[in-house]
Amino acid sequence: MTVHKHIDTWGGKNYGCYPKSTPGKNLIERLNRSVLWEKKEHSMRIDERNDNQSDIHRGCDFVYLHTDREKTIRVVMNRSRSGKTVEWEFNCNFEGPIEV
Repeated sequence: MTVHKHIDTWGGKNYGCYPKSTPGKNLIERLNRSVLWEKKEHSMRIDERNDNQSDIHRGCDFVYLHTDREKTIRVVMNRSRSGKTVEWEFNCNFEGPIEV
């Protein structure tokens, strides 16, 4: 089992937010576009707030299945409360790099 970890960072103040480094987001986008991987599960973790407060998006969980049906990737994405840091963890049931 192989674990690949990436941290995406965002910068900016007040209303402007820009990406500084997004290796995890780039990898998940490549998995979504790939013909070799199929998304089997997707669940969002949202803290629902009361009346006038906005809900807080804490992260998502994904499961991707390879076309050969033997390889799987479990992806855990955690967001900071400010949204400027996103931690990605790709848990693979195979050794080596993720081929997209």
